[in-house]
Amino acid sequence: MKRVLELRGADMVPPPLLYAMPALWVGLLYDASARQAAAELTARWSFSELVRFQGEVARHALRAKGPGGVTALELARDLVGIARKGLAAWRQLSGADESAHLDPLSDILDSGRTLAERALDAYKASGGDPTSVLRFWQIA
Repeated sequence: MKRVLELRGADMVPPPLLYAMPALWVGLLYDASARQAAAELTARWSFSELVRFQGEVARHALRAKGPGGVTALELARDLVGIARKGLAAWRQLSGADESAHLDPLSDILDSGRTLAERALDAYKASGGDPTSVLRFWQIA
């Protein structure tokens, strides 16, 4: 068994979201209280409920509903809040404040619309012009 946890990132996201991913993981994994709080979010779900929810998220993004009617949006808001607390604890230990890197996630959660949904809206509003989505994924 490996003694490390390998985390995979997104293949291609704009830089603000690229930086959000490691900040989220640091906030969740480098603090025992944050790890516990994150684990408790779905601790009572069965494996089949977790798998079903994963499929719902793939189809409905943040509108997906899990057991008891909790939405992916609600869970994501809770998770980012937990990560912010974890980053505050990390800041106390390391002196590094990485919390601003979570702001792009908060922007998505405040609107309830994923980057993909925003891009699709822009594409449809443009009449199908592919250049209408460039601003969402422009990296340079």
